[in-house]
Amino acid sequence: MNDLIKDITPSELQQISTRITDGVGSIIEQSKRTIAVYLNSEVSMTYWKIGKYIAGELDAIGEEKYGAKIVATLSHQLTERYGKGYTRTAIIRMVKVAREYPDEQIAATLSHQLTWSHFVKLITISDPTKRLFYQQMSILYHWSVRQLRDQEDKMVYERSLIAAKPEDEQVKVLTTVADGDITPDVILKSSYVVDFLGLNRGFSEEELEDAVVEQLE
Repeated sequence: MNDLIKDITPSELQQISTRITDGVGSIIEQSKRTIAVYLNSEVSMTYWKIGKYIAGELDAIGEEKYGAKIVATLSHQLTERYGKGYTRTAIIRMVKVAREYPDEQIAATLSHQLTWSHFVKLITISDPTKRLFYQQMSILYHWSVRQLRDQEDKMVYERSLIAAKPEDEQVKVLTTVADGDITPDVILKSSYVVDFLGLNRGFSEEELEDAVVEQLE
């Protein structure tokens, strides 16, 4: 064995080392993508479930009469117990997302393709078909939330050929858009993920890894 090692030139040793490093790097990058998708989905579905639960309670109690007071009190209590991420505005958004995306299976599928920030932006679009357009385009072209906002500001939907088609035909076409993907950087830099993990804005890489492991466990 030692004789074989001695026969390897420095150049060959460097090539072998680089090849192994690339292989290990590939494994690490794949794991990062898997964890990013898992975390994004977990955060989104946690907020969706919270929204769904609160929406049900408000409907039963009477949202118009008591909703504002309940949400304000709830925000205070949740923030005291779980920290950031449960402001009055955040809770209202959770409820609205759950109402705009009432089907849990659909919400779960989208949570693997879009961040919670995407959901929050999409629910500001009142027209369902227009919202579906931007939802599917975000998935297909991997739009960040900023890109999604920019595209809406440019009225991409209104200027598209599909907007001229009948609504049912638009929906049929848009629902056939291929599945998208997300990158770890987009997820791990999301303020919603940071709040969900209970991290401060100036978190270190070690703190992030510890928080991710804790959530996975």
